[in-house]
Amino acid sequence: MGQKDLQDFLRLVEQRGQLRRITAPVDGDLEAAAIADRVLAMGGPALLFENVKGSSMPLVLNLLGTVERVAWSMGLERVEELEDLGSRLALPVALASAPLLHCLGLALRPLVLLLERMLPAITAEAELSTNEEEIRLLARLGSQKG
Repeated sequence: MGQKDLQDFLRLVEQRGQLRRITAPVDGDLEAAAIADRVLAMGGPALLFENVKGSSMPLVLNLLGTVERVAWSMGLERVEELEDLGSRLALPVALASAPLLHCLGLALRPLVLLLERMLPAITAEAELSTNEEEIRLLARLGSQKG
């Protein structure tokens, strides 16, 4: 069962007892968010503020605030279906991103090698050893103006 638009989804969430309409005037800047934050922290429903001060439009918060409501938004009935969907998508996403990550690793390799050479080496005795020429060069670069 999929919803065709936001109004459809709001109706579904309300029918399932997971939407509360707030008719009292509320400030849309901070007050509505503070209320919604407290309600969500208690596992509460989505909130539809119908009378937002200074606005002609209503404000809905926490609509996707639970995994259950996220599943509903995707046309799924149970959270387990969402978990199954995630499992089915995880491997293709990982496989699709692997070449990009490999290329990125290759592109950044020279930078990593340069940083390895520039950073002080730590010996087995935990003594810091540095190249004095590099220190002088870095000091000169740091003292340049402009």
